[in-house]
Amino acid sequence: MLLHLLQLLTAVMVTLGWKFVKTYFHHRKKLEDCDPVRSLPTAATVQRSETPKVNNPPDPSPTKTTTDSFRDAHDFVIENMTNVSYTINHNQREEMKNTEKYEKRRKAEEDERWKKADDALEKLLLRAMPSAMLYSEARAYAPRCDEDTRRGLRAHIVEWGRNDGEIHRLLWLSGPAAVGKSAVAQTAAEELKKAEVLGAVFFFSRPNNRDDPRVVIPTLVYQLAVLLPEYKLFIGQRFKEDPLIFGKDRRSRFQELISDPFLPDLSRRPLTLLSYLSEQLLASLFHRPLFIVLDGLDECNGRDAQREFVEMITRHARRDRNSRIRWMICSRPEPHLTLAFSSTDCRDICRHERLEVDGDEARGDTLRILTKGFTEIREKYPDQLAHDWPHNAHIKFIADRASGHLGFASFIIRFIGDHQYDNPSGQLKACLKFLKCTDSKNHVNPLQALDLLYTQILSDIPETTLPITQRILGLFILYGNERLTALVHANFLGLDQAAFYHSLQRLHSVVVVPPASTASTQPIRIYHTSFSDYLRDKVRAMEFVLDEGAIHLYVATRGLEWLSYFCKDPSDQQALPELTWPGNPTLLRNHNIPDLVCNFAFTPCWNAFPQVPRASLSTLIKALRNFDFNIAYTKWANEIQEFGLFIQWLLSSDAKSLASVDRKCSGEPGKKEEIAIIWDEKDPRAFVEPFLRNAGHADYLSIRVRLRTCTQTSFHLILGRDIQATCQAREDDIVIVIIGPEGSHVLSSLTGEPLRTIRPVLSNPIIQATRAIHPEHGRGVVLVGPLGPSRGARLGMEAINDWLEKVYKNNIKISGIIYVENSIASNDVAESPLDVLQSLCGLCGDLAATRLCLVTNQLRRPSIRNAGSRNFQLKQPKNGPWTDLIVRGVSTGHLASGAREEAERIVGELLGTANTGESLRDLLGKERKRNQGSSKRHRGDQGGQQSEQRNK
Repeated sequence: MLLHLLQLLTAVMVTLGWKFVKTYFHHRKKLEDCDPVRSLPTAATVQRSETPKVNNPPDPSPTKTTTDSFRDAHDFVIENMTNVSYTINHNQREEMKNTEKYEKRRKAEEDERWKKADDALEKLLLRAMPSAMLYSEARAYAPRCDEDTRRGLRAHIVEWGRNDGEIHRLLWLSGPAAVGKSAVAQTAAEELKKAEVLGAVFFFSRPNNRDDPRVVIPTLVYQLAVLLPEYKLFIGQRFKEDPLIFGKDRRSRFQELISDPFLPDLSRRPLTLLSYLSEQLLASLFHRPLFIVLDGLDECNGRDAQREFVEMITRHARRDRNSRIRWMICSRPEPHLTLAFSSTDCRDICRHERLEVDGDEARGDTLRILTKGFTEIREKYPDQLAHDWPHNAHIKFIADRASGHLGFASFIIRFIGDHQYDNPSGQLKACLKFLKCTDSKNHVNPLQALDLLYTQILSDIPETTLPITQRILGLFILYGNERLTALVHANFLGLDQAAFYHSLQRLHSVVVVPPASTASTQPIRIYHTSFSDYLRDKVRAMEFVLDEGAIHLYVATRGLEWLSYFCKDPSDQQALPELTWPGNPTLLRNHNIPDLVCNFAFTPCWNAFPQVPRASLSTLIKALRNFDFNIAYTKWANEIQEFGLFIQWLLSSDAKSLASVDRKCSGEPGKKEEIAIIWDEKDPRAFVEPFLRNAGHADYLSIRVRLRTCTQTSFHLILGRDIQATCQAREDDIVIVIIGPEGSHVLSSLTGEPLRTIRPVLSNPIIQATRAIHPEHGRGVVLVGPLGPSRGARLGMEAINDWLEKVYKNNIKISGIIYVENSIASNDVAESPLDVLQSLCGLCGDLAATRLCLVTNQLRRPSIRNAGSRNFQLKQPKNGPWTDLIVRGVSTGHLASGAREEAERIVGELLGTANTGESLRDLLGKERKRNQGSSKRHRGDQGGQQSEQRNK
């Protein structure tokens, strides 16, 4: 019985021992499988796997297991149980020792990995730039957006950064200098850090020596390694495998340290420890995006390096469209960066946000910055400042000067609240004087920080290019208008396309330069007036200040060269400026480049002469002596006053030897050979006084000037559109008489002035005569008509006839007649229009009937009493007063809206009609005879009827 129990106990112990050994080895196998080092394939494993297998014949004997050996066993005896127990205990102790050794070795290997990672970070830190990081001590006072500023833009950036489904992996935030790009980048980075999606940042700053491109990648890698332990191990292993990795070129470092670790497709990489660590890194991110910010890339040293960063990031974003990394780059819109971001590779993966200046949101943000800033200053100085300081008008004035430039507003607030002065009220007064340009003695500058930025930008321009750049900027600042497109700008200065764009390529942060494709329609544009003010202030700009005198001299002389294109009798010896940038013919359409340049040059040229320093007067006189003044001035009829002011300067300056006033013919109409210069001078007496003493009334109305230049040109200056005296008339005037009940309204439409502002002629208070600008004839078209809405009485027509004969001395013939009625119908004519026209027959000369135009006018509503008879349509009633005239060629017209264009069209068509056919004088004579005969028959019929009635 005892023997049987002993055998049973022995069997149980053997079974339990086997289970223990099996469990132990199974656990150890699992540990080996979990160890990445032991689980990785070794070289021997790879060789064995590559060795061809030999097909050995299968073993015919079946495989026996331990369990099969004890199957159906019974009544057996196990001896020497002590030895069995010892063997089992010994094996257990050995396995425990091996497990401890394995754990120690595994921990040692893990510690070695972390040590290598720490060593790698130490090496990395030596090459990095901590001052460019988000919360570095060097950036303790980094600019930030106020809570209520740039809210829309910041929201878009944060939403883009947190959206895992976003297809644009790159965001470019562009904007001019000092408008708040860094503030937006700083604030957005802080918000993304709170959302736990910020990976790394680098804030470039050239003034603070954070512009070395070699430190950018080490700085980004260091921040990512600190943030992500798995990434830190990856960097350590990479450093262990290649200790020279940190010294490689930028593209290699970017590829191996930033792009490869975050590559989501593991099948594209070999099975190594690095790939295992990368897998662990991606798993730790839980599909969340990782945000990297590069602010101020344009301040990175070297444009090649700037482009290289854009290209590397673009390649990474295109290669790994499922990458966790998002890139945000902030920079000025420099041309090379604009070209890099607009490339085909970058366009479909890049989102572009522009930080606009002078927009509604920017203006609102500027006002909020000022209001908040003044509130904080007022709270710091409660004893010095009143509760309503400063006045709202002062805040509005500063906001208007800022024009949406947030940097401008921030600089002003810092200046006023400067604790070193402790006098915000005095600082505000100094600031207002500065902005109003009323304090020339005290050079207090609230915008010193902005000026330093402008100085730095201009310092990057090569010395050989700077004079050309200053001339381009000077022409725009002093004479820029809508006609000064980039194409006109370059040709006026004699610059070809390459030289023009090369001279401005370093100024894209302060100047908007249109691309060549739109150069014929768009001018350059300065982002903010503070840059123009800076360039014109010698104290602020120092060596970069514009030499305005030299610019005025250049514009005056260069303008004369371009205006020579419009000489009526050009000389073969006259040298014309050459086109340096012909432009694209397909974009210019029918525009002629010399015409475009001369259209711009006319006004700046004459305006520049009075502003040229006296030291350069000899240069001006030489240029004027060689200039042919016989040009087509009618082309610039709306700007002709500028030439008149030039004549005033010429007669009253040290250059007056070139001109003289002819007073012999002051009371006579101007001659055809005299060039007419006509404009409305508000104060004719003040215009004449600088060069003409003892001037009479006629001298205030017109002046005859003779120039002693190469062509001996004579001018007739008429200082008013309304003709009040004979001296304001000319022999070559094109006189159009406007008569009829509604003639005064057409006259008002043509002049663009209400009836009450048109002055009557001095010799006859019921007549008005004024000049209208015609596209072809300039101000040579004289409109004459009765003053006020008369019914076309013969008395008014006789007064017009008398006035024309008196003013023009019988040396003028009417060029056209416009008769205006509400409707031309026989039953609505109070007095025969033919009778009215008879008084003008003597002045019609050989005027053909086609030069008479009958116009209906619908501007004035008829009275209810006459509404039935006036239908506002041109009619040809049987036996009406106009029937034969219309049949014989008299033209007709219609005014529906009273717009000036409508009236000009009627005048243009009238003057454009050939003066051929039956003369108007003969036609009117025939009509008068016919009407007289009809009247006799009508009176005879009436007499017969009356006789019959008497007989009855």
